[in-house]
Amino acid sequence: MIDKENESMDQKNKIPTFSVQVPLEEINITNSKNQSINDLKNKIIAKAFKFHSEGNIIEASKYYQYFLDQGFNNPLVLSNYGLINKHEHKIYKAIELFEKSISLFPNSPDAYSNLCTILINLERLKEAKFYIEKAISIKPDYYQAHYNLGVILIKLNRLEEAESHTRKSITINPNFVNGYENLGTILNQIFKLNHNELNLIEALKAYEKAIEIDPTSSLAKAGIIEIQAFICDWSLRRRNLNWLENLGITGLAVSPMIFMSLEDKPMKHLIRARRFYKQNIHLDISERNLFIQKERNINRKIRIGYFSANFCKHPVMILMARVFELHDKSNFEVFAYSLRNRMEDSYTKRVRKTFNFYRELGELSDKEAIQIIKNDKLDIAIDLMGHTRISRMTIFANRIAPTQISYLDYPGSTGADCIDYLIADKNIIPEANKKFYSEKIIYMPNSLQCIDDTLRSSKKTFTRKEIGLKEDSFVFCNFANNYKISEIEFNIWMKLLIKVENSILWLLESNSLSKNNLINEARKRGVDESRIIFSSKMPIDLHMSRQKCADLFLDTFNYNSGLMTFLALRSGLPVLTCSGNSFSARISTSILSAINMNDLIAKDKDEYERIAFEIATTSEKHLSIKHILKQRQLDSTYFNSETFTRDLEEKYQDLISI
Repeated sequence: MIDKENESMDQKNKIPTFSVQVPLEEINITNSKNQSINDLKNKIIAKAFKFHSEGNIIEASKYYQYFLDQGFNNPLVLSNYGLINKHEHKIYKAIELFEKSISLFPNSPDAYSNLCTILINLERLKEAKFYIEKAISIKPDYYQAHYNLGVILIKLNRLEEAESHTRKSITINPNFVNGYENLGTILNQIFKLNHNELNLIEALKAYEKAIEIDPTSSLAKAGIIEIQAFICDWSLRRRNLNWLENLGITGLAVSPMIFMSLEDKPMKHLIRARRFYKQNIHLDISERNLFIQKERNINRKIRIGYFSANFCKHPVMILMARVFELHDKSNFEVFAYSLRNRMEDSYTKRVRKTFNFYRELGELSDKEAIQIIKNDKLDIAIDLMGHTRISRMTIFANRIAPTQISYLDYPGSTGADCIDYLIADKNIIPEANKKFYSEKIIYMPNSLQCIDDTLRSSKKTFTRKEIGLKEDSFVFCNFANNYKISEIEFNIWMKLLIKVENSILWLLESNSLSKNNLINEARKRGVDESRIIFSSKMPIDLHMSRQKCADLFLDTFNYNSGLMTFLALRSGLPVLTCSGNSFSARISTSILSAINMNDLIAKDKDEYERIAFEIATTSEKHLSIKHILKQRQLDSTYFNSETFTRDLEEKYQDLISI
């Protein structure tokens, strides 16, 4: 979170902020002839500070403005009044006040820091870095400034430097909660790059320290829950469930993405998303509720723009690449907007050449990016990020196209008033569930999930022996990231291993901590560790070949597999799912319904266990399912990328004609 200290204080104190008119006749200060200028200044300041400290923002604003109207200047007045304007979303007025403070009081570190926090929110990172480094040069032990520099460096993906400055902030102030929260976030991100599990352990310690100082810290609680899910540590499940009740629902908003794998409660997902959006969108009040009139020149092609920070080897690109290749360029001009700087790989090179225009926005401020996008005069903008970690929803809040759509990466409602539509299908969002979505729903005729029908298994043939699987065993498997596994499905999987003689559970290893925790959980349930096999990740074509050694893919509940469900079915591996209520809990329901394999969709947990047992113990049933799946690979439109692309384009054309 940006400017967390100020945001957190707002939440705790619940100070109301309103648009303030300042009629001078209401200012009750008499300027007598005998009163000195300093006395008058001090009297106005005292009144302003008194009202501000009481939370009476309207009256405080009147006195701050009156003070400035008299031609007076004071760094605290400019700072406090700037912060009020900032939190009233009068961003440009706040910037003006902070810049004035800097020009008049160039040795005031607070002025530089306050301006920096706004510039961070506007993605004006180079300017923000310049100002905060100026603050540090004036006051080297300014802990908030080191913290803010850490925030900037995170966004610039300079994580080791971000860690250094964040650690410095808490060295200077050992009770700085926001510093520990951000340190946990940084260490978690560093782990995802170097896979050194010591970083995860240190991240947990940082979050726990934040909780020790402030037991109400929403960011620390969310961070702890996220990491414990990632390492399959269920030892504090009761405490975490208690936290989950209100986390992100009240208090400070936190990333709603964390909760998808933790609970199947779509209304709570919507509330969290809506609150997170409102808290993190930084628009001047004059820019809100922007509307772009549809004025498309019928003599030109329809202009569609895809926005992502993941034009690289990422699940979204693995699924979307073929759609980009198949777009009808005679009717559509296709733009891509890369939101963050990422290392280029084979997928970057593959998809880049499919677009008419590929724009790099990673080093641009929101304002600069928005100007470029608006100059392209898009008809439809498609956000492929939602509330995932490095999205830039403020760009969409500025209304960059008449029609704005959310698709694919974020499995739920954005809760954002700037997103008009969400692409789905009637199995993933039944009519009765539309109340859980702020967007209008675009229903695809089959599954919402696009696929790449050029993906093939490698020519290499794997044997069970080389994987560590017994030749004559029945192999249950799940190849999702381990954080999607909860105690609920794991309990069922262990019961299946106990009931089905000579069966094995085959998983992908996300990290050694999750592996060890899952083995320990199996032992608690009376299952020997030899019956759980872990494999490392490998290239997609090799994985598709290797997974043919499994017999049945057991899906996770709250957050289904998406890409992995497709890869399994593509390889002829049946997938069993249990249909939930949330978008994330119905992904495989959508896919299996699209290929007319509804017998593999359980209505509840008991049926899920029963079906899995029947398949594992009845060879005829297992062979029949595999035979049907082989036929579906040939005749189902789900496995045809061109059909999906034409259907998607038809939906785009329908939107243009509305």
